[in-house]
Amino acid sequence: MSLKILTLGVKEKFLLILINIVDVNQIFAAFGRDTNVSKLNLGNNFLCNLEIIRLESALSENNKLLELNFANCKLGEIGGKILALGLSKNTWLQNLILVNNDLGDSIAASIIQAVTPNHNLRQL
Repeated sequence: MSLKILTLGVKEKFLLILINIVDVNQIFAAFGRDTNVSKLNLGNNFLCNLEIIRLESALSENNKLLELNFANCKLGEIGGKILALGLSKNTWLQNLILVNNDLGDSIAASIIQAVTPNHNLRQL
């Protein structure tokens, strides 16, 4: 059985898999290699910049990811810049959720610019 949906730290009834892991870096390293993960829900988790750097790298490697949820993750400006870099290398993502992350106008503009070449993106 291969992993299709990966959720960290969020307890929602409709999700198929719930994994609570202390070291998110291990997940991001595996995520880059696991081409079956189509949904990654990191909502309501505080992610440090090092973890976002690992995810940025994974975003460029995993071409099956269709949905990425960063709601309420306190990304901030630096995290937003790192995420924008990863998103600029990803053209297959369809849904990106970034609400409540204190990104600011300039970082939000950078993210929009990063995803502009992605013609598959339906929700931002």
